[in-house]
Amino acid sequence: MFAVHGIRDFGEWREELRRELEKHGIVLVKVTYGYFDLLRFLFPFALFRRAVIAKVARQVRSAQRAFPNARFSYIAHSFGTYVVANMLLDDPWFQADRIIFCGSVLKYDWPLSQLRSSYDPPLLNEVGSSDLWPSVAASVTWGYGAAGSLGFNQPNVCDRWHLGGHSLFLTADFARRFWIPFLLDGTVVESDNTPERPSILVRLLRIVSIKYCVATVVLVAASYLLWQQPFSPCDKKWLNETQFDQCFREARNRLADVDRNQRKYPAAVEGRLSYFGLGSPEYKARWIYQPTRFSDFCWDMRTRLTRPDFNEWNRRASKAGFDLVYMQSFIDQDRIEQVQASWAFVGEWPPGRDCRIE
Repeated sequence: MFAVHGIRDFGEWREELRRELEKHGIVLVKVTYGYFDLLRFLFPFALFRRAVIAKVARQVRSAQRAFPNARFSYIAHSFGTYVVANMLLDDPWFQADRIIFCGSVLKYDWPLSQLRSSYDPPLLNEVGSSDLWPSVAASVTWGYGAAGSLGFNQPNVCDRWHLGGHSLFLTADFARRFWIPFLLDGTVVESDNTPERPSILVRLLRIVSIKYCVATVVLVAASYLLWQQPFSPCDKKWLNETQFDQCFREARNRLADVDRNQRKYPAAVEGRLSYFGLGSPEYKARWIYQPTRFSDFCWDMRTRLTRPDFNEWNRRASKAGFDLVYMQSFIDQDRIEQVQASWAFVGEWPPGRDCRIE
């Protein structure tokens, strides 16, 4: 008898099971793939899972070669059911007398019919009416199912329902009552429990797939960010003065053939003296669309102004009907704040008017 454990589990329960099985002449062979953490279990691709299957297959193959005339059966719990089922499916060399799954994370429509030549039916599937974890695994990531919560409901499979959770089955008393008769002569002992309707949460997880909800949110968020920030080489990065001016020109000219209101301009500009450029200024900005109330980007003050001079220019611009579009400031080597700014005219541009501010 091979016993294969689940994730985050070294299979300590198998020692209690071994003692009970040996009372009835059944030898338990422990196979293990070590500690399998939750991150690898949830990883949506089969890379880590295939490595586990291969590791268990090597151990099973070694045991079967050592005892070529023995009849081998399998008890698998949780992720162990995924390992055993795929191992038997991948290689017809592996044969089984009986198969018992409990807390299975296989899909309800997993192709068990393809294993009929590999074991003596029926396959016994223990289902816990309050076992939430197979449903969680099926809802959170790809490749798993909720057969341990909802059953297989397939031919040649006996779904036996119990009142309990994910680890209900891993005791000597349970093995003595339910598994040993099945392993000895195929007798399926009826459970005392009438099958209950799965919990509300299990039924909800069957309807609402968390993985698809998360994937949709990520896709929408990524699409939004890409749409909002097409100037990624410039956005929120420290740039020297030449690089910032280049980004500024590209932002103004990139959408020259479309509505001016769709052009982008820098906002929330930060300035600093670079650490590695001998005190030269650097800028970091978040680029936003020009507000629709500006009819045109009119006037740039690219020269550096002290704060008092900037305040005076800003007063004059406001008086002339201009609004401040963006500004950048930094502290120079003399510890004096320097400011650069741009203004745009509010409303429709008067015919014949220039951008002069008196």
